[in-house]
Amino acid sequence: MALCLMGSVCAAVQASPLLMSSASFYEKVSQSAENWLVLFRVSWCGACQAFSPEWLALTESWQGRTRLGEVDAESEAYLADHYGVHSYPALLDIRGGRFIFYSGDRTAASISAYLLRSWTAEETAVSYTHLTLPTKRIV
Repeated sequence: MALCLMGSVCAAVQASPLLMSSASFYEKVSQSAENWLVLFRVSWCGACQAFSPEWLALTESWQGRTRLGEVDAESEAYLADHYGVHSYPALLDIRGGRFIFYSGDRTAASISAYLLRSWTAEETAVSYTHLTLPTKRIV
C-alpha cells in the first residue's frame, strides 16, 4: 500500500501529481496494487478552476505519502469515458484496479479526512470488494 501515515517509513512516492496519458494511466494505475487518487479535470471548467487551490493544498499535504495523478479529460476523453467520468472535477479513488468516485466536499480537509478514514487495511477489505464500473441493464 502506498499510504504512509505520520511517523511511519514507506517506499518512495512521487512528490506531486503525475499528469497522465491513457498509456501512463494504464501502466501506472490500472496495473498497480497501490492506492491512487486521480483527478479528472478540463481546462474550461469553472468548478475545476475553483477546486485548483484545494487540489494544490491536498497534494502538498499528502506529498510523499500516497500516489496522486491528474488526467486532462479533454485530451484523454477516451480514458474519462471509459471510467464513466462525465462531470468535472472528478476524483477517483483507485485501489488494485477497482475504483470509486469520491463524492464528498471538495476541500483539502474533507478529502484528507476521507483518505485517512478509508485507506486503512481494515476498511479497504470491507468497502472495496465490490467496486467495479457498473454496467447498464437492458430491459
